Amino acid sequence: MDLYHKILTVAVIILVLAGIAGALEYVNVREERARLEERQKADAAVMAAKDAQLAVSKSALDKASADFEQYKKDQDAKMNAMELRFATAKTPDQSAALTAALLGLQAGAVKVGGTKETPTLEIPIAQQQAYEKDCEECKLKLTSAGKQMELASQRETFLQSQVDDMKDKLRLITKERDDLKKFNAGGSTWTRVKHDTKAGFFGAAIEAVLLALTGHLK
Repeated sequence: MDLYHKILTVAVIILVLAGIAGALEYVNVREERARLEERQKADAAVMAAKDAQLAVSKSALDKASADFEQYKKDQDAKMNAMELRFATAKTPDQSAALTAALLGLQAGAVKVGGTKETPTLEIPIAQQQAYEKDCEECKLKLTSAGKQMELASQRETFLQSQVDDMKDKLRLITKERDDLKKFNAGGSTWTRVKHDTKAGFFGAAIEAVLLALTGHLK
């Protein structure tokens, strides 16, 4: 076999190998794109679930905030009314009428006693004890403080979940961007070097075949 046919045979073998390598590379590229798309779909599903959960939390927080604002308005109105009632009870008789109203008694059920300088009020013991018990329970429950603490804790949890959600989204978006840039650039640096090397090698082989076929190599 002369040099011409040797070169031609080698070139044909190289072209066959190049075709096989190209087919394998094509399959790898398609698989890589498929994996990238699947990962993006999974990331999108995760972000959608987080958005839904965050929306539910925000709705609950908004309702709790609105309820608490209304609660504060009601408490302020009751406080103003109470202060007004006590401010207007200046005489012993007015104090007796106020005490009777607070204890749920009929007018005149609370009697004024003592002296003019040091007046006293005569109150039925049962009603007095019941009222004092209610006052002590109110002190122990501290309803307003409890609601404030509960709302503050709920708000803190929501804000922290919002921060965590934004961090996760930023991480996923950054990863998708980097993956897409890498894919569009032809893969990693090592992948591009291998691809360029193979392209140069196969190009040289094709050039050799063309030269042999045109009679420039003999």
